[in-house]
Amino acid sequence: EYDATAINRRIRELLNCFEQSAYVGYTATPFANIFINPETDHEILGEDLFPRNFIINLKAPSNHLGPEKLFGFKGDRVMCIDEQPSLPVIRIVDDFGENIPPKHSKDQIVSDLPSSLRAAIRTFIVSCAAKATRGYFLEHNSMLIHVTRYVDVQNQISKLVKDELDYLVSRIRNGDGRSRNNIRAELKELWEKDFIPLSEKMADGEEKPHDWSSVEEWLQRTAEKIIVRTINGTAGDALEYKGHPEGVSVIAIGGDKLSRGLTLEGLSVSYYLRTSNMYDTLLQMGRWFGYRDHYLDLCRLYTTQELIDYYRHITLCEMELRQEFDYMASAKLTPAQYGLKVRTHPAGLLITSLNKMRAGTPMEVSFDDKVIETYAFDVDDVAMASNFSVLEGFLARLGEPVPSSDAEKPKDIVWCGRYSADIIEHFLGKIKVHRDCYRVNSSMLSKYIKAQNEVGELTNWTVVLINVKSQDNDTRPIGGRKIGLAQRKALDLPDKTKYVLPNRRIVSQADEAIGLDETKFERAKEWTKQDNSEFDSRKNSPSGRNLRKARGPNEGLLLIYPVDSSIVNSDVGKKSIPFVGFALSFPPSDKASKIEYRVNKLYTEPDDEY
Repeated sequence: EYDATAINRRIRELLNCFEQSAYVGYTATPFANIFINPETDHEILGEDLFPRNFIINLKAPSNHLGPEKLFGFKGDRVMCIDEQPSLPVIRIVDDFGENIPPKHSKDQIVSDLPSSLRAAIRTFIVSCAAKATRGYFLEHNSMLIHVTRYVDVQNQISKLVKDELDYLVSRIRNGDGRSRNNIRAELKELWEKDFIPLSEKMADGEEKPHDWSSVEEWLQRTAEKIIVRTINGTAGDALEYKGHPEGVSVIAIGGDKLSRGLTLEGLSVSYYLRTSNMYDTLLQMGRWFGYRDHYLDLCRLYTTQELIDYYRHITLCEMELRQEFDYMASAKLTPAQYGLKVRTHPAGLLITSLNKMRAGTPMEVSFDDKVIETYAFDVDDVAMASNFSVLEGFLARLGEPVPSSDAEKPKDIVWCGRYSADIIEHFLGKIKVHRDCYRVNSSMLSKYIKAQNEVGELTNWTVVLINVKSQDNDTRPIGGRKIGLAQRKALDLPDKTKYVLPNRRIVSQADEAIGLDETKFERAKEWTKQDNSEFDSRKNSPSGRNLRKARGPNEGLLLIYPVDSSIVNSDVGKKSIPFVGFALSFPPSDKASKIEYRVNKLYTEPDDEY
């Protein structure tokens, strides 16, 4: 299961040549990296290349054309991501099936070019002339044609493209006589109906469009300059830009060799039909990403609706993963301390190759019908004092407790059902959570609450300050009241800088009943009886799942646990400030977004035992 790939093995062998070494990876597609098993320790190769120390999200410069600008992305209300439309440079292609079927063999015969490819070649000629009009005649120009992986099919397409280019150049040079199909008139119509409207639409920061007479002056010179190159493992043609001060204008046709590692200078027109079933491969094959200063409005991408949909989904996934990287960095966590996830594709598109994803696990992630709770705390005086101060300020904002009809636990301090989501989000924004509590992502929780507010849910909140009344419990003045501290045993860990509760639990099952009126409580108890024929009514303890269900989709519950820390010894004696633990109880919801992710080995989610 943990056999290394060839490149992975070679890198690790190289690192093992030294007593001290560092390895930094730089990638535009980090999907595979986060799914490396962080626990692998090969007897010969040693540790794997999981990025355990840091992942830095490098911000793209404002003038960089990335997938989010080109394809846009679908919005996501849970992630608070607004939908962004694609740039108007994309042209949908659907006429290629007869000549270049989506699924074909190496023996496929291509007898003619699709009309859309002929149109793309004409577009490239006009684009080159327009760039020259703007003063870039000596700059490189490239067109990409990527429709198949098979060399024999590429060679057939290359010959047809050369024939079409020669035919067009001859007509531009010599004219069409009295023929009704005048090529210059055709290109003029293309300029006026396609280029000028789009250039005017994108005029902010771009060149102003010229009139056709200015473009036509450069038409023959730029067209005659264009060459066709087939780029694959067996082709004799090489694509060289260096050593050509007059600039190279090329139509590059290829497959695997063209799709990775080769930069197409001045790429303005792409004709791209070849799909893949993997996120990272699709991003790597998209050679049109990059810098398009002064000619973005002259660029065109001819592709299928299916590929556009794929790229829009992948772009959303990448944006979400980048948000995770930023959150991880702001929380001062490392990838070895923080579980990462990537949203899956509903139609089965893979994130990366299966052998790279073998340490990943599919998981449906949503907060509805969940209890999200803290179970690890920093044993640090400054951190403890800061969180306690946040708690005091939060309780002051709540004001006087709102009486509850709950008769089961009158000792707890209850602010029942009258608080908006804003006050909960304020608390989440201030309180600091230990890095081991992967699921208690304050940013994600706030976004989820806001998203549910938009559909009329989680609008009313009950807040409970747990007050444990017992002769054995220490008490502390909290919020102007004497509060009995919760007693929670901790795991015996070698790392004494943290206090971790067994089973990752701080909530007692009955706590989720606090604030429920008698009718809802009895309803939860009845549902529990139906679920479990062995339900012991004497214990009077409905399941947490049914308590959340009885609470209803518009009601949230925040439980706050001041935890006794006196068991912890520090350099100056026992701790006196309690740990501040909390839990959010979310009811089930038919309107909640349930998103399936692939999670890496470090991503953990507490099991719902209630």
